[in-house]
Amino acid sequence: MKIALERPLSESGVGLEFEAIDSLSWSDEMDIAISFLPQVREGKTRGESYNSIISRLNFRGENKRAFDLFLELSKNQSDFLDIPPETIASDSPRLLYKSLEDIEDLAIRAEAARLLYRSHKHNGQFIDSEIIELRQLIESQPESQLREVYDRLNKIMNKAE
Repeated sequence: MKIALERPLSESGVGLEFEAIDSLSWSDEMDIAISFLPQVREGKTRGESYNSIISRLNFRGENKRAFDLFLELSKNQSDFLDIPPETIASDSPRLLYKSLEDIEDLAIRAEAARLLYRSHKHNGQFIDSEIIELRQLIESQPESQLREVYDRLNKIMNKAE
């Protein structure tokens, strides 16, 4: 990891430590990969590293562990916005819904509610009262703030494609 951290960022703005963490997480060395997260450079590298581990944990059925990492990352809005939170909204919607109050940043909480609402309002995942609660959370934030979060997420997701 030390060597990876000493290398410059790639042209895409991601550090080599992401490659190490990604490889570890996909070779079932998850605990080692997670232990390296605090050392990862902030920004896109940290977001991509968390996203890799969160995706792999969800794939393995370890949704609670994935969500705990998601919450950890959500405490820092700039890092949170460097990963597509739709992974959690689509893979663990009930877990995300039950934990909305644990997301400290109100704009991020509203954005998570928006993702849940948009993805699940008609598929029976949530009852009517929960859909209303999601809508209220979305509406609790000024539209300009939500638009800023949404625009940044779109920009990040378009780069990933």
